[in-house]
Amino acid sequence: LLDAVDAVRALPTTWLEDTSMLYESEPMYVLDQPRFLNAVALLRTELAPLELLRRLKEIEVALGRQSGGMRNGPRPIDLDILFFSEGGGGG
Repeated sequence: LLDAVDAVRALPTTWLEDTSMLYESEPMYVLDQPRFLNAVALLRTELAPLELLRRLKEIEVALGRQSGGMRNGPRPIDLDILFFSEGGGGG
C-alpha cells in the first residue's frame, strides 16, 4: 500500500491531502483468499475523473495487478475512486 501511496503522490497536478488508518477486512464473495488490507486517501487533483481513473489503473498494473483475473479474487492492489467532486468545494 505504501508503494501505491507513493505512486499516487507522484501523479501530475495531484496532491495527497490525508490518509486513513490501515485496516483489515475479510474477503467477500470469493472467500478462499487472504484478508484484505484497506485504506482511504484524500486527494486534490486537477485531473479529470476519467484521466485520474486511467492513471490509477496504470499504477495497479505497475504494482503487479493483471487484467482478466478472477472477479473479486485475490489481487495485489485495487485502487478505486470513491467520490469525486469538481469545483473545489469539500463535503
